Amino acid sequence: MSRAALLRERIADLADSISRQKLLLDDLQAQLDAVVYPVLTLPPEITSEIFIQCLPVDRSIDAVNTAEAPLLLTHICGVWRQIAISTPELWATFEVDVFYRHLCLAEIANTWLGRTGECPLTVKISRAIRNMDLDVLWQVLFQYSSRIRSLGLEVDGEILRPIPGSSKTGYLMDFPTLERFSIAFFPFEAEDTDLVAILNNVPLLHEVTITELSSSLVTLPTQQITKFTGKFYAVAQCLEALTLMPQLTECAFAVLHKDLLDRDPEPFTHSHLRHLTLFGTTQLDPTNRDAWARSMCVLASLRLPALQTLEITGVNDFDRAALNSFLVRSSPPLRKLLIHPLAPDGGTTLRVSPSFTALDLTDLAVSYPSRLFIGDFFSFFTANTFLPQLRSLSLLGCRVAWEELDIVQILDRTAGPVTDRRNLEGCVQLQTFRAVADPKYSRLDYPESAFLQHTLLRFKALKASGMDIHVGTEWKSVV
Repeated sequence: MSRAALLRERIADLADSISRQKLLLDDLQAQLDAVVYPVLTLPPEITSEIFIQCLPVDRSIDAVNTAEAPLLLTHICGVWRQIAISTPELWATFEVDVFYRHLCLAEIANTWLGRTGECPLTVKISRAIRNMDLDVLWQVLFQYSSRIRSLGLEVDGEILRPIPGSSKTGYLMDFPTLERFSIAFFPFEAEDTDLVAILNNVPLLHEVTITELSSSLVTLPTQQITKFTGKFYAVAQCLEALTLMPQLTECAFAVLHKDLLDRDPEPFTHSHLRHLTLFGTTQLDPTNRDAWARSMCVLASLRLPALQTLEITGVNDFDRAALNSFLVRSSPPLRKLLIHPLAPDGGTTLRVSPSFTALDLTDLAVSYPSRLFIGDFFSFFTANTFLPQLRSLSLLGCRVAWEELDIVQILDRTAGPVTDRRNLEGCVQLQTFRAVADPKYSRLDYPESAFLQHTLLRFKALKASGMDIHVGTEWKSVV
């Protein structure tokens, strides 16, 4: 056989082999097409609910990214994409960083919000500055303003100055269903601006957060606000907010500094406030923990006779004398006292004083309890006149540092009193006890000594009797 004939025969064999392989692939593809993935057999409404549960609680970036739900869910397959697009609840939160997305922001907003059906909306716009064309975005939001329940703005103060050629200040919209509003500025000087006019017709608004701006400079229906947060406020601004909002029941302040006044102002009385939180933040200067952690100084200027919950967290100026003076001055029906300062040298200086023992607390939580506090507190703990309504006690961040006690020492000092109080007449049953170690300073290797095992047995018996006991680290209890 000639070489040409051999070559033709070889080509024919290869063609036949390729044909067989194609038939085999077609058969395999038919089998794959016949496979129904179990997840695709779920009713669409079940898949929708699963998708809703996939929404992140805290986002590292804004909502318009393909790494998280809901956009991630539209990139899996056609069926999922259709279900996701047809689930209004997935799109009911629109959080966008304008600085990165301003070139097509209006189109993004229109597409996103157009999928929300009739759902109540949460809208948050961050880093919006004047040189971006925000008028188009506001026009889009205007179409949906009747359904916006929560609105958050982080904007350059320039945006809200009078619009050139207009007698109006900033933007003004009707928000008939708005319940929560927050606004923050960067950079901003309050004395150089007119009133911030954004909100109009807000009959349901009751919760407001303002950062670095006096509340008097924002047009608010102050008589109906019941919950307010002021961030980076001076003491005078805190008092101004409380004065403007007489119906407040819950309030939180992060105080910049104590005002440089010749004397402290007379204490201001707010008769309705039931929950006060004083907190610190390092948001503006993470390298300086003192700069934004002086919030407790505002207590010297307050009298709150209706206060039921006081939370002091993340501050660097905890002062037991200031707390005692406030309690004596206010005589509040305080039920919850939560003290979580920045880690102080020598522990939290809270002490058992007459103003403290007079409280009718149901919940007490103290971070970094000092040796003196532990000693005083548990020496009174088995007296039926000492905090007789106490139901929950938490000792957090326990450590060996300066005048503090290791978690093992605290167990030794608390096991007996906590057990004895269980049978004390005239006191309610203690329902929750937490002793949590600070992992940076405390021993986490509980020694296998007979003494410690006996102590742990007492806590285990309390747990068996129905008490909620957590002793150990934040993540693991040895009881």
